Amino acid sequence: ATEALALRSRLDCLLQRARAGGPLGTYLVHSLYFDTPECAALADKIDGAPIRSKFRLRYYNDNLALIRLEQKYKHFGMTAKRQACLAEVAARRIVAGDVEWCVASEDPVLREFSLRWRTEMLRPAAIVRYHREAWLPSLAWIFPPWRKFACRPVRATKSSRWPTTTALARWSSLEP
Repeated sequence: ATEALALRSRLDCLLQRARAGGPLGTYLVHSLYFDTPECAALADKIDGAPIRSKFRLRYYNDNLALIRLEQKYKHFGMTAKRQACLAEVAARRIVAGDVEWCVASEDPVLREFSLRWRTEMLRPAAIVRYHREAWLPSLAWIFPPWRKFACRPVRATKSSRWPTTTALARWSSLEP
């Protein structure tokens, strides 16, 4: 604990805190990971497979207005991430197992997720929730003026009924 306080103090002198951290400098990360019945993504991570990928639903703090379906992958030490922004209803449909609408999506992340759902039997596998403390070296470096960011929520096209006891309902209401 003493080492963490010392490191935090040093970082505060050198770097700028991420704005997402709010007054306490931390924010809550909620993730729902998908894996095969054999836990292939977990096994690849543990084994250090040089080429691997994983899918997760993620949102920050308690903001369900912006949920992301992320595909994170590694290729011989290089890491990349692709994401699709989802409305809450779309995320709930995925958790409930309704992914057929993703097939016709214009978003490549949703289409690949749907393909792997069917071919590899991806299913919700692990819920992870933690507080993150983040610093930025320079906002000008992270967000240069020539770089534009846009995230358009993807909306599900048909309504679905499902009980409030689904994994997403439990996911969003876990205690720390």
